[in-house]
Amino acid sequence: MRIIFITDLHIGAGPSGFHQQTRFINGESTILTALRQHTCDLLVLLGDQVESGNAASISRCVDLFAPLDVPTIVCLGNHDVDHPPAFDRWQTALRRWPQATLADAAIDLLDARVLALNNHWLDALGTPRLYWQPGSNPIPTLLPQQRDWLHTQLTTHQKPTILAIHAPPHAIPPSQTGLAKPIHESPAAYTAELAALAKAHPHLRLIISGHNHVCCPAKFHTCHVLSLSAISEVPHQFACIDITPAALTLTVQPLGQLPSGPTPNTQKPWVPGPSLHNLTL
Repeated sequence: MRIIFITDLHIGAGPSGFHQQTRFINGESTILTALRQHTCDLLVLLGDQVESGNAASISRCVDLFAPLDVPTIVCLGNHDVDHPPAFDRWQTALRRWPQATLADAAIDLLDARVLALNNHWLDALGTPRLYWQPGSNPIPTLLPQQRDWLHTQLTTHQKPTILAIHAPPHAIPPSQTGLAKPIHESPAAYTAELAALAKAHPHLRLIISGHNHVCCPAKFHTCHVLSLSAISEVPHQFACIDITPAALTLTVQPLGQLPSGPTPNTQKPWVPGPSLHNLTL
């Protein structure tokens, strides 16, 4: 069985806004056409499918992905729910996409499980909200009931498990960027709770995320941790996990240079991260 993970397509985005590498403006159709060449049994969208959770962008997302006709898990990122009506719009739009499952969800596969969560975001008072306020620092967290659900799922089921979530629990280290300090650090409490989860449940093999638009691996105890770069940005990377009874094998690969696509920003050669090919989880 094969699972493909992509993140941060940012449908509707222009040249401004957060990005790490050069963004392919209005390139989502070309990106999806290239992705079609890579078959899978399950597709996981790790969030920020759209730049803003308006009805037009959400509908455009469904129109693009539904014809792929593959079971899909949809995790929502901060841009997907950037104002209160957005979540309801996702629920309504996904009725036209019967193959899609909206996180929070557990998908039981033959030789593994996938747990998918929607991050919440702390407001100025430290209150967790599903909706992110644009212009504010997106500080990720999980609700207590989400933490309880994770522990229950991991205690009850012992199959090798992958956790898919939008916000990574780790920073990008100076060893990757060449900068003086880590960048895009996660809140200490958020990092600690996911690290504790990995320690308590060794069958949690991978925590995979997006959000920072950088491919960056790490490790919590025996659990691999990976943030992916944005598929809308050069080199348009995605992750692939092949699952057999004997192993889970991870590969990160680029779609490559696309027709009429952008050229790389040579000032950030570290964004694609180290080569990850046939990594056994």
